[in-house]
Amino acid sequence: MKPRRKFCSKPPTFLSRVSLLAIIAGLAASPGSAQLGLTQGTSPSTPTSSTQSFSTGSSTGVSRSAISVGTGAAGDGSSLLGLKEPSGGRQILSLDEAIKEALDSAPDARIATERVVQQSASLRRAWALLLPSLSVGAAYTHTCTGGERGVDCGDRTTSFANPEQIDQQALLFQSLADVMGIAADAAQTPEDEAAFRSRQSELQTAAEDIRKTDTTPVVVQPASQLSGQLTFSMPILNPRAYPALLNAYDGQDAAQLARDQARQTLVLSVVRGYYAGVTAARLRAASLQQVEVTTAQRDAVSARVEASTQPLLALKRAELEVLRAKQTLAQATAAEENALGVVGALIGRTEAFSLAEPKDPVDVDVVGLLNTPEDDLVSRAMTQRLEVRTQKTALTIAERGTVDAWMQFLPQIGLSASARVTSFTQGFVRDPVTGTVTLSATLPLYDGGVRYAALDESGSRTTEERIRLKQIEDRVQAQVRGNLREVRLRQEALLLSQQSLVIAREAQTQAQALFDAGVGTALDITETSFAVFSAETDALRSELDVAMAGLGLQWALGESLYDLD
Repeated sequence: MKPRRKFCSKPPTFLSRVSLLAIIAGLAASPGSAQLGLTQGTSPSTPTSSTQSFSTGSSTGVSRSAISVGTGAAGDGSSLLGLKEPSGGRQILSLDEAIKEALDSAPDARIATERVVQQSASLRRAWALLLPSLSVGAAYTHTCTGGERGVDCGDRTTSFANPEQIDQQALLFQSLADVMGIAADAAQTPEDEAAFRSRQSELQTAAEDIRKTDTTPVVVQPASQLSGQLTFSMPILNPRAYPALLNAYDGQDAAQLARDQARQTLVLSVVRGYYAGVTAARLRAASLQQVEVTTAQRDAVSARVEASTQPLLALKRAELEVLRAKQTLAQATAAEENALGVVGALIGRTEAFSLAEPKDPVDVDVVGLLNTPEDDLVSRAMTQRLEVRTQKTALTIAERGTVDAWMQFLPQIGLSASARVTSFTQGFVRDPVTGTVTLSATLPLYDGGVRYAALDESGSRTTEERIRLKQIEDRVQAQVRGNLREVRLRQEALLLSQQSLVIAREAQTQAQALFDAGVGTALDITETSFAVFSAETDALRSELDVAMAGLGLQWALGESLYDLD
């Protein structure tokens, strides 16, 4: 066997056509373009769509994988995806329907939406550091005591007066009052009688007051007690709350950017998978046409062999080409089904479907973009790329961390008020409600160096985010230049493939005419048929490459691929 040449004028073999179908199937699993380019002054290598990869920044949690070319569906069984055949026939799915289904059901888009909700909750927590708080509480307590006398669950009381002593004191004062009455009866003068009567009245009044003394035991600790408390607190000066609140607002914006980026990435994946599926269907149609052509050619050669105008070897070659064409058709059908499986996985479908032919090509003004200076496109990308905007927000949050560290040196002032109500009003305090108002201020003097560590950490984080921002900006610039170069090369390749297709068809027509005239050979028909098939597949691939290159450039510029509203 002769070694395969790197460049040759013969049509591609069967194996090369099969690998081309695997490439088309592999494109369906590729979410984005990652072409990189360098500024003038170096000799950049020819961009490919198989080796580059990039992420959109660690602050968003969203990433894009590179185009995987060469592995295909035949190299790794884990990349094969299949759908269940529906009983009522396959539904025809348009591109808009596929995108809407993906945005509604894709896990990544739903997770990004939930992160926006979570960040909104963080914003409410940040506001709580500045807003007043009000709380109410209630408690019921039952107390029992135990000792030598056993367990006692009654009220614990104490007595401050003995009833017997009270009676004795009252009796003593009453006796003195009686003595004064006797003395008044025996008085010699009216003045003495009046004085004794006055003393008698005072003593009788004192005796009555003594008898009225409360001898009920005082409850020191009630067995059952119900209490409630109402507390109000208001931060007057909380320096660390202000940077936390601003960071919460910026975090919410970053979460929304991450959500939009995840959805746009999903849209790009669906569009790429959709066009890869459509291209695979076109390749299958071209393969089916090739089967028809080779079958007709075999029949024609068979008639010539029977007429003894062609050798039997020509018929064997024609039959072999029919078998090869059928094998290619089988591979094309498998590639189409795998491409549909990838799209189904993106939009959350488990039953097989068919893709509608796109009404219009990918809506990208390639000519206008190519005529725009690179610096203007780079500036546009820096303004529109979501990962750049997200990273700038992350840098702002990191810089605000330094402000938060300095705020730890300032005092904190707060106002609190509380009211307490209790059912225990039998003791020394008769009022059921008590209240307090407190104004407190705290100035940290020394905390073991925590604040200085916070300053060092915040400064390091700010530097880290600046480095990451510069890294993303450099990557975005390279992507813009690389995708511009990719569009130019893909357009040139499309033009060449279209010209090759025209020449291949002309050659096939001429070979068929010579064969019909009895001058040409069956081998000429076979070679020209292969050439047409190869040119058709190259043209289809080139059309897909141009569309995907346009999408890659649009992505690199940060322009919206689909109206998410």
